[in-house]
Amino acid sequence: MIIWGWGHLNKKYIGIVGLYICEHCGNDVQWQLWEYSVWFTLFFIPIFPYEFHRLLLCPICAYGLELDKPKFKELEGIVENRKLVSGSEIKSKSHNGCGLTIIIVVSVVILLWLIMNWNAIMSYFR
Repeated sequence: MIIWGWGHLNKKYIGIVGLYICEHCGNDVQWQLWEYSVWFTLFFIPIFPYEFHRLLLCPICAYGLELDKPKFKELEGIVENRKLVSGSEIKSKSHNGCGLTIIIVVSVVILLWLIMNWNAIMSYFR
């Protein structure tokens, strides 16, 4: 029996873009750039992403705009330049873990095979 699913959400914080007034809450705040990806899962382990959302969000009320890829890349460049100018390190808060995912999936498959063939394996050693 194979357990599969979808909808695992991975959030990646890119950084602060600039100071904007939010239309929703009216606050004048530093808006944030985020990238969300939705993953297909196997045995509750994320395998590959099949949907991406690129967002510019108000950090207070979470109101925001969904961006197309060219606009997102432009704003991502602004974020990277701000980080370089301020001297802060460029770090990603996301790790997709594809290598680890493959290891876990292979381990689960081997474990399931051992469970299904346990009697045959034990009869070999008797």
